[in-house]
Amino acid sequence: MMQDPVCGMKLDKKEKIKHVYNKKTYYFCSKDCKDEFKKNPKKFLKETPVIELRDIYKDYHLGETRLRVLKDLSMNIWEGDFVVLIGVSGSGKSTVMNLIGCLDTPTKGKVYIDGKEVSKMSEDRLANIRNEKIGFVFQQFNLLGALNCRENVSLPLFFKKGSKAFKPDGKVKKYLKSVGLLERAEHKPLEMSGGEQQRAAIARALVDEPEVILADEPTGNLDSKTGKMIMRILEDLNEKGKTIIVVTHDPSISKAATRIMNLKDGRLIGNHKNIIKIIWSNKNNNSKK
Repeated sequence: MMQDPVCGMKLDKKEKIKHVYNKKTYYFCSKDCKDEFKKNPKKFLKETPVIELRDIYKDYHLGETRLRVLKDLSMNIWEGDFVVLIGVSGSGKSTVMNLIGCLDTPTKGKVYIDGKEVSKMSEDRLANIRNEKIGFVFQQFNLLGALNCRENVSLPLFFKKGSKAFKPDGKVKKYLKSVGLLERAEHKPLEMSGGEQQRAAIARALVDEPEVILADEPTGNLDSKTGKMIMRILEDLNEKGKTIIVVTHDPSISKAATRIMNLKDGRLIGNHKNIIKIIWSNKNNNSKK
């Protein structure tokens, strides 16, 4: 089976979007992928994706019942991408997020981070990768109520440095300042608004300076004004070279993306920059159920 060299999506032989480069024909899932390839073919043929999923299946077992959540899924995420992984509830978004974040392993298939296969690594090695490579931003914030804002942001460093991480640290101050929370550093989560808590979660994700920021519904619990502010922070981080992956079911936050990956029933069904295509595709697919 053919594969889109940009997004990694598997293609059948009926795919008609193609481009010839150095006398070889390449096929694409969309015109967007084709246009991106044409701008820099050497990147997609010679460089290694920062995240690569290959032939992924993921099953869960409920008693004697097998639930197959991901079905022969492949995708590429490149350094500096701003990817929005979108799909309705039950499409497999959270499972993909867990695989990318080294929080779970596939039933079948391979997951690569910076070209290294992580699918069969021990939990200790996966924990090291999570600490060094990936910063997490969760919908529920996941701040510890007993700790103040500065201490919560320091947590990733704590796992490396021990109790010394809770002492004043230049990196902690730097990232508290970057999200506008330096003056709220000694406040505990219950003394902060939802937007402030999410900004603290972003600072926590950044403090160990990971290559990839993985955000799960980062605006899901916020009002629209605060949600836009959080998205601006993520856009600014992307402009500074961070790879951003946002998992969501909300098409409205996808406008900042350089690549939109559309999941349905555990499969990647499209990669588009045009948000109207995503909304229209999901409506049509849902109406056929």
